[in-house]
Amino acid sequence: MVENRYMSLLSMFSDEEISQGIKEMKERYSERSTLDFNDVFVFITGKKSGCLS
Repeated sequence: MVENRYMSLLSMFSDEEISQGIKEMKERYSERSTLDFNDVFVFITGKKSGCLS
């Protein structure tokens, strides 16, 4: 998922940075076959009102 940049946030990282991050995850979590994480999205909604004078 990380290699394929599943989140738009990951598009800010270069190919080299993504590769280094994947390498670090593999080394740090070598005993795990799956990494689970909580994902939180924060968003703002707006409502258009009448004309501004």
